[in-house]
Amino acid sequence: MLRRLSIRVRLALLGSAVSALVVLGYAVLAVTFLERGLLDSLDQRLVIDAELLERSLLWDGERTRLVGAVEARPGAGFEDSLWSEVVDAEDRPLWRSPSLGARRLPAASERAFAGREFRTALLAGGVEVRLLILSEPIDGKPAVLKVARATEPHHREVGVVRTQLFLAAPAALLLALLGAWFLAGRALRPVERMREELEQVTAEQLSARLALPPARDELAKLAATVNGVLARLERSFETLRQFTSDASHELRTPLAAMRAELEVCLREARSAEDYRSALGSALEEISRMTQLVDQLLALSRDDDARAPIALHALDLRGLCAEIVGELEVLAEEKQQRLECSGDAAVMALADEPLLRRVLVNLVHNAIRYTPEGGHIEVRTERAADGVLVHVDDDGPGIAPEHRARVFDRFYRIDKSRSREHGGTGLGLAIARGAARRMQGTLDVAASPLGGARFTLALRAAEEGG
Repeated sequence: MLRRLSIRVRLALLGSAVSALVVLGYAVLAVTFLERGLLDSLDQRLVIDAELLERSLLWDGERTRLVGAVEARPGAGFEDSLWSEVVDAEDRPLWRSPSLGARRLPAASERAFAGREFRTALLAGGVEVRLLILSEPIDGKPAVLKVARATEPHHREVGVVRTQLFLAAPAALLLALLGAWFLAGRALRPVERMREELEQVTAEQLSARLALPPARDELAKLAATVNGVLARLERSFETLRQFTSDASHELRTPLAAMRAELEVCLREARSAEDYRSALGSALEEISRMTQLVDQLLALSRDDDARAPIALHALDLRGLCAEIVGELEVLAEEKQQRLECSGDAAVMALADEPLLRRVLVNLVHNAIRYTPEGGHIEVRTERAADGVLVHVDDDGPGIAPEHRARVFDRFYRIDKSRSREHGGTGLGLAIARGAARRMQGTLDVAASPLGGARFTLALRAAEEGG
């Protein structure tokens, strides 16, 4: 039920409930301390009464009875009445206050003979009294003094305080509810302001940011977190826009080429050789688009973190040698020297299809951009924190200003040269995405051979258990 209410209402109710508990606790403690204080005051008064009584009593000449007394003040009310009695060790009266009438004060216990005893007792007629019993010799003869006063004034004063607290409690709770409502509104005002600002954020205005509250509190942290989310969303949308634009451009170019060539063929009759040439050119463009679509699908799978992969121990050196053998025919066409070297029996924790895709892409890129008669080396080695694969070439290399962006989608250092070599600008993006899915990294640097070095770092199989 409470979950359906607004946060402000819930905070106000919670504040009121806490205030109610505080008020209730204060009332209980106040009444308890008041009762204890009044009782202590009454006990002190009884001690004074007993001292006065002991000083005012004397034995008669035969030392058989006591004479003299302290009585209630003339004209005093019932609550100021004092009842007193002096008895011997066997509770036989030696002297009694006239105000007692036919009543008797309770008998002394063993504790009274050892000192003093305070007790609350009920006299005949239902009168509740506070009683002090103490053993106190009078003129050297043992005696037990009993002094009592009515507790009705004490109860009446406590009752007045209870009534006042009971009457004041609703007003206190109402003030607490209003205060909690006001404070909850003040506390939630920045949240409401954030909500209004977020309502202005759209896909076209992702650059908007929340204003950070001046106080560096939890709401400021929330605003900073929301701003971080908006920044990531803005980057993602910008990347998506750029990706869509680049993909459209890449698809539009071969489509435009095919359309232009086919339109030329249809304008007038052509020879079979011309038609065959036009169809061959169209097939090349279709092949290019098929490659692009396949790479886009690969990127989509790599972006989907939920897509299952199986990481297990793989012979990294063996897989590199296998891929080098498969692509060696491409290197031979350009009279390149392609070799595999490095540590033997290097075991990596990886997914075989993903790892094969990364290695094929790196070696194929090296063959594509290394000039004829060049040298390409694939080398495996162990590292302190895993295993490495280096793909080195002695080609033109990659300038430092381009190394940070070569893994961006559709990024080409030389667009015309890349298109001439049949590149789409997606291969390295696919390779890095696959490396990340295998919890590895892919970086580029200058090669000792003079060209580019791509380094794939993976976890060692021993670390994966």
